[in-house]
Order: sequence, then C-alpha cells, then structure tokens
Amino acid sequence: MPTLLALFGPRRGVSREFTGRLVLGRGKSADIQLIDDRVSREHCAIEPEGDRYRLLDLGSRNGTWLNGEKIESAPLKAGDRLIVGESVFSFEPTAKALRAKDGSTTLVITTEEPRLTELEDQGAAADPAWLWALARRCQRAESPAQARSMLLSEAQARCEAKALALLRPINDGGVRLVGGHPAGSSVSMPEALLRRLPTARKVLVGTAEQVEAVTSNETTIVQPRPGTIAIAPASWCQESRGWLAASFTLKPSASTTALLAAVAEIVAPYLGPDSEQLPSHRPKEHLIAESPAMKALVRAATQVAPTDATVLLSGPSGSGKERIAALIHQSSRRPGGPFVAVNCGAIPAELAESVLFGHEKGAFTGAVAERRGLFERADGGTLFLDEVGELSPALQVKLLRVLEEKVVERLGSEELRAVDARVIAATHQALDKLVAAGKFREDLYYRLKVIELKLSPLSERKEDIAPLAQHLLERSAEKLGVRPRLLSVGALNALLQHPWPGNVRELKNALERALVLGRDGERVEAADLPAEILVSPPIAIPVGGTLEAQVGAVERKAVHEAMKSARGKKARAAEILGISRPTLDKKLSEHGIDVFAEEPKS
Repeated sequence: MPTLLALFGPRRGVSREFTGRLVLGRGKSADIQLIDDRVSREHCAIEPEGDRYRLLDLGSRNGTWLNGEKIESAPLKAGDRLIVGESVFSFEPTAKALRAKDGSTTLVITTEEPRLTELEDQGAAADPAWLWALARRCQRAESPAQARSMLLSEAQARCEAKALALLRPINDGGVRLVGGHPAGSSVSMPEALLRRLPTARKVLVGTAEQVEAVTSNETTIVQPRPGTIAIAPASWCQESRGWLAASFTLKPSASTTALLAAVAEIVAPYLGPDSEQLPSHRPKEHLIAESPAMKALVRAATQVAPTDATVLLSGPSGSGKERIAALIHQSSRRPGGPFVAVNCGAIPAELAESVLFGHEKGAFTGAVAERRGLFERADGGTLFLDEVGELSPALQVKLLRVLEEKVVERLGSEELRAVDARVIAATHQALDKLVAAGKFREDLYYRLKVIELKLSPLSERKEDIAPLAQHLLERSAEKLGVRPRLLSVGALNALLQHPWPGNVRELKNALERALVLGRDGERVEAADLPAEILVSPPIAIPVGGTLEAQVGAVERKAVHEAMKSARGKKARAAEILGISRPTLDKKLSEHGIDVFAEEPKS
C-alpha cells in the first residue's frame, strides 16, 4: 500500500495511506485538504495504474510539480517529490503510516530488515524519585489523554529521544497509534519489529531509518535519516496494554532503556481498551502502601468497606488513621455522601454534646440559632471519630444510643431525628485498658470494635518512607507555594535511619521545614533536614566479654541495620555504611547475616 508521507505545508501537515484514487486540494471534498490560497479546490490526484500509480493535474491554477518539473500526468516511483502550492510530499510505495487520533504524531512502518536485540537486563532506572513524582502527577490528571501527554513530554526530554509514540493493540492483530511527542514528529518502525511486539517481554532495540522533518523557508520536507528504535512493553495488572516506542539518532544507553521500561509501566493504566476512561480501580484517596504491613491493612480496609460495619482503627498518633478511614469511605457503598471527621479530644467539654448531636435555638446561652450536629451532617456518609477514648462518660452513653438506634436528639429538643451515618472510630490508646480502669464503657467498646484494624508505626514500615516522603514533598510544596523538589540519596538515607516517634506527622513536618528553610536547589539534601533527624539512635553495646567481641557485636548490628534500610540491596547498604561492595560481602559472611532473617541478637 503506498503512503504519502507527512511533508508539512505552512499551515497543516498530512500523512495518508491509500489504496484507491487520492485527491489533494483546498476544498472540503478533497481527500487531503490543504489550507493554501495557491492550491485549487481539486488540485491533483494520485490514481492506481495496474500495480503502479500515476499523478494527474486536475486543471489547477498554479500547476502540479513532480521532482521540480511541472506535469499534467506522470507515473510515480518511490522517493518522488510532489509540490502542491507550498506543501511538499514524498511518495513511498513500500511504506505504511499510522496517524495518531490527535493528528500530532505519525508512525511510519517500513519494510527494512533491522538488527534487533532483546535486552535481558535494562539495569536500574536512574532517579526513582523523579519516576515516582511523574507517576503521582499522572494519577492526578483529569483524563487519560492529559496523563499521556504529560508523561510523554517529560519522558522525551529526560531520555533525549527524537520522538516518542504510544501504541495499543487492536483486534485484527495490528496496532493503533494512541499519541506521541513532540507534536508533528514521526517514529519509523520496521514491520519485522512490529511483528515481534505481541511476544516481547523486554525492551527491544534495533536499527531503523527515521523520518525527520527539515524546514527551509516556508516549506517543511520530511527526509529519512539513520537512527535507532527502542520499544518497551507496557503492562498493567499482568495484562499487556501496549508499547512505548522511542526513536534515537544513536543507540540508547542501558540507563535510557531502563527509563523507557519504567515509563512504559507508568503509562500502562492509561492504555486500556477504552483509552479515554480513567483506570476503574484508580484510588481517589492516594495512600502509600509499599510495606507488607500497610498492604495487608489496605486489603483489609477495602474488604470491610462495602459493609456498614463499625470499624475501630487503633495505632500510634500520626500513623495515618484518618487516611485509612477516608479510604474505607471512598471504597464503600456511600462514596458520594459526606465524609465528616472530628477529633474528640479537641472539642471543649461544654460544647461536645452540641457539636456531635446539634442544638435548637435558645437551648443554652449563646445558642442564637439551631445547629445540626456532626451526625446529621454525616447523614448518608461516614462520621470519623478520632481519639474516641477522650469522650466523657455522659457522651459515651449518648453515642452508644445513636449507634444502636440510629437516631439523635438535639439539645433543647425532644424530637428524635433518624440518621444514617456509618461510624469509624480511632484511638491511640488501649481501650481495653481504659475499660478495665472504668474510664470507658465496655458495651460501647464492643459496639465500636465490630471490626478492628491496627496501624503499625512508621518505624516498622521502612518500605513506605521513600515514596511517602516524595509524596509529602509534592503536597507540601503545593500548599506552601514553593517550587517542588526531589529527595536526594543522602536525605533518604537519613530518613531511613530515623526512628520516627511522631510517625507520618513528624515526617511531614520535617519535610515542610526542609522546603522552607533548606538551601535552594533541585533536591532536598540531608543538611536541609532538621538536626534531630540527622542524629542516629545509639547502638546498644553488649556488657561483658572481650573488646573484640563487643566491637564485633556492634559491627554486626550496624551491617544488619544497613541491609534492612537498603531492603536487601547490597550496593545501597555498602553506600550507607561507607564501605565497598566486596567489604560488605566479607562482613556478611563473617557475621553470618541473612538479609531476610530477624534482627541479630547482641
């Protein structure tokens, strides 16, 4: 099938594959419409002639030019140049072209036989913080098209590719071009490479002549140039969604192909069968869950969410209980209803009943108008009662009644009002101990504890620290109105070493201070963090034994902690300890440290 390649006129570019008669002109009836005063309404046509094609002038005012000569009729061969007004086209009878829906990018499929290589190991993608930040921005996009455009723009600059193109499989075994970057670019792909895509599981790299636009005065001509093509598979939930193709002038490095592989995974959710719909299970409330403990908690929360069972969240202060409550609400059968949160310990005792249950006008001094309580405001949604252990005994009685009877009685009123609010309670205290001490009602405790979910402290969720820190940096920068920054390796190491007694709240405050008071730069460095974060906790030194034994115990503890912080990655652990990789291997062998074993005994 012949192709008229994208040789752009002054106002409009085209790329068209055709099998029958193709008319070029200024009129709307033309197969390729050229918005150009020098072009007639029906200027010229390309017609099949046996197994060849012929160019015909259709009585145009300014004539049709082929390879620099004005013609009325002439046969076409590969590489011929057609000049129509101010537009120049190249006739390629052995090439095929796919145009993106938005018209911004062209995929040219050629018949050349490339030398293809399937990369066994793409290496490690540089700058995981940048990749994480990019994924987060895509998640906040309002549409898949916006996410794809943002991702392609940033990735193309980052990997220094000539152009990027996103492909998606279609039912007949072919591909659909979903989009690309930069606008007006072309990516050339050999047909042999296209045939290998359905079975490709790693990045494919091969030589492929690339089509490139060359601009001169008012005319833009597309010409072939030597180049390289790299294509990475994009999978989502173990399902192949498509591919990310990139064209290069020179062969890409291992770090560049690793970056392409990572970017392809990020864009995969936005390449679904209906690529204009956001991923159906895209979470509305972003929650970091990389650690085993947090993953298990999120699974339990989403499992209980569709029911209306009362949930009790327990865990240390600042560990993210309100986030889990919001996740339960959003995953429930009432996500469109209100989510109302209140800290019971922050309500003045004399106003607590009014705040929770409401009051009528004149119910007490200062009650100049009626007021709905939080239960009424949460009707049809979820009421989150944080620090529920701080409620007074009198309010505990009234809360129990609301939970059992689903009605509230405002202060100053005898009317009972029905409410349908799911209650999620939270506490950092041990409620069972408060019950034993007579400070919390036993019947209310069991009424709240229909399902109990326990949150671990941040010190036991080290895997969450890196992505959580980058997420908080983005949110804080937006709130503070400062330029967003990434996290340096040194700063991340310091965060991993800190015990975090204040949990996520302490981490958030530390990062906000670093953004406001830290030195200007692209990254948050370790020196920008608060001084208390940089002080490592003391290592317990065993009492008794020889000096050599005590030093060995301390060394063993330090090596094990470094391996834990590095999540078993030896290169990272060696960097944390300030030693070489061979030295680390030697220490691991000397101390018999199993990376995945429990903490060694001193």
